[in-house]
Amino acid sequence: MALKKDVLTKAQKAELEQLRPLIVRMGLLPLMTGAAWRSALDAVMAIAGYSGLYRLRAVRDAVDPPENRWQGPLPHGLPLYNFIEWLELNPKPQGNRNYSAAIKQALAEAKISYSETASGIRIHGYRRNRT
Repeated sequence: MALKKDVLTKAQKAELEQLRPLIVRMGLLPLMTGAAWRSALDAVMAIAGYSGLYRLRAVRDAVDPPENRWQGPLPHGLPLYNFIEWLELNPKPQGNRNYSAAIKQALAEAKISYSETASGIRIHGYRRNRT
């Protein structure tokens, strides 16, 4: 099931306009486009048996979410892609089964960069400029 391109409401468009200067002030460098996010999510959601639990840090969040607070399944609850600083996928959403290899393969085939953390596989929407 391919995700459709976002159709924005007037309120969402206004919120995006407010977000752009914040991104510049915070020194965030965009790494993902809407099309790239859709490709990443389509790839992960196509993994047989994977429930797609995730946690994310939004651009406006002051701190990272707790490592044990997973949401989902994908794409339920996701904000607009422009607001996602990073999205971390839980490779063990159902007990002992580990989907790490399948997630990494799906992201690699979709040409999506990722990093591994202690708790999951992370897709970065932005990189913080360390100046």
